Amino acid sequence: MKKLLSMFLVFIMAILSSCINKETTDGTKPETTGPIEYGSIQADWDVYKNANDITEFANTVYIGKVNGISFRIEDPRTGQPPAKDAKEKYKIEFNEDLEPWMLYCLTTLYNVEVISTLKGENIASVQIRVAGGLEGYREEEQITASREYGINTLYFSRNATEIKIGETYLFVLYKFDNCAPTPVNINQSIYNIQDPLIKHTLYNHDDETKYYSGNMDKYGNPLISAKDVISAFGEDKWDAFWTDWQKTNPGWESRFDMAEVEKALAKE
Repeated sequence: MKKLLSMFLVFIMAILSSCINKETTDGTKPETTGPIEYGSIQADWDVYKNANDITEFANTVYIGKVNGISFRIEDPRTGQPPAKDAKEKYKIEFNEDLEPWMLYCLTTLYNVEVISTLKGENIASVQIRVAGGLEGYREEEQITASREYGINTLYFSRNATEIKIGETYLFVLYKFDNCAPTPVNINQSIYNIQDPLIKHTLYNHDDETKYYSGNMDKYGNPLISAKDVISAFGEDKWDAFWTDWQKTNPGWESRFDMAEVEKALAKE
């Protein structure tokens, strides 16, 4: 079973609850033919101490606008929809029948219009894959896709950065051969550039500080902002981005604490 375990080193899934016809955030109830369980994905990600480390590991970094979200079942070993004979092949490989949830996984796909390429192939659009489903969003579609493969549990990454259609993000990704690119780290790879100066932290803070000086919080956890990531490719990249960002976000000064902004923009 060592080979089987290697399929799932990235994801440690824990069932949180079991329920029937769970309500979605819009008040509707997805149709089911029986109990659907809901669980969370706790990913065994590497944690990066600064923007330089994370951008050095990543092989694809884009700024792009999300214009669509879809779902599909994948074989986690290939990152592709399961082959028709996948179950039979795995039975031969492991010399036993395997439960569907051990063979397949639900994946959320984000269609992104690429605005700027900081690292990787220059393309007009990209599809980004994130393991697990999306809680409270078209759950009936996720349930239908899962049931087609005999899966009765929806897994969500509940601590992941929220990604919304129509908003623009900085994505720090790793692209494997023949697979759509995937976030390098679910907590440190996705930055909403509505405010590129916010320092993302791995854990909730006990204060309301929006911008931080330095690269670590008071607990020693790494703090990284979109500004840090873009600057890792050269200060000229940040200067060009910031100049353009201000033009495309008129009136931003009235929404920001300018004293804090000046601190965030200061050289560290």
